[in-house]
Amino acid sequence: MPPLTRDALIEQFAAYAPHVDTAILGKAWDFSIKAHGDQARASGEVYFVHCQSVASSLVEWKMDLPTICAGLLHDTLEDTPVTEAIMRAEFGDEITRLVVGVTKLEHLEYSSRDEVQAENCALALLVLKTLGVYRQTVTEEALQTAKLPGRMELISTAPPIIIDGAHTVESLRHLLNSFTQLYGTTGNTVIYGVLEDKDHIHMTRLLLPLFERIIVARPGTFKKSNPEALFLLLQEEIKEMRNPPRLFLEKDPDKALELAMETTEDPHAILCTGSFYLVGDIVAAYRKVEEMASKELEVVACP
Repeated sequence: MPPLTRDALIEQFAAYAPHVDTAILGKAWDFSIKAHGDQARASGEVYFVHCQSVASSLVEWKMDLPTICAGLLHDTLEDTPVTEAIMRAEFGDEITRLVVGVTKLEHLEYSSRDEVQAENCALALLVLKTLGVYRQTVTEEALQTAKLPGRMELISTAPPIIIDGAHTVESLRHLLNSFTQLYGTTGNTVIYGVLEDKDHIHMTRLLLPLFERIIVARPGTFKKSNPEALFLLLQEEIKEMRNPPRLFLEKDPDKALELAMETTEDPHAILCTGSFYLVGDIVAAYRKVEEMASKELEVVACP
């Protein structure tokens, strides 16, 4: 679901809190947009979209007004010239306390580097603090060690191989923001496969400018997909590009991974995305690569 607009956010909050003055919610929205200005992520996405997504989720969960405002403002202290004193003067102690708490905890090194999971951490911290069940150290340790398999998961370091089952436009956009921050936009390869019922055009357009090679693979056989049609779509989309990526059609996941590893030089990275079915197949393929390499080492080690 796309994040709510300013008016929709206020309207949805007012629907479950009709007696609360929403003026400060609109003020927090405007303040955050102005503070972040034209800041953008490596993928080109406006930075405020992240704050908008956090606030939208908080409204969906029917959280109170200070918590939603903090969701809109939670990155301003770290990423803009806004100071704690300015925020306190504009929004008071309660909202500022929530924002400061989230800002401090976001400096922790979480096991997941995915933007979606970072957003989830921000949501969790705000909700726990609002409900009064946040426990210092315990909460921090839990968030630091939390992992979700198949989400921005690093399965190899040489070359870096990252798997993520993003299969919607929104989740793919978040993933690519995180990926490009870590690995840039040059020299990388993506193994890509999606089911037939997905938004192929918009997902494809997110990928095309960010990778040197795109390998289309089959996302399993459990549900219907059409790798050939996806490949033809990519061919059409690159016709107007000045520096188009190289395209490959390799439906077999084992061969797709082999091709990616052959054509991607360390330290450039390989990303596998588009389907959890494909991600599972690539993990299985990589385990075969590891087993084969282990057996070769055993043979060399034998006298």
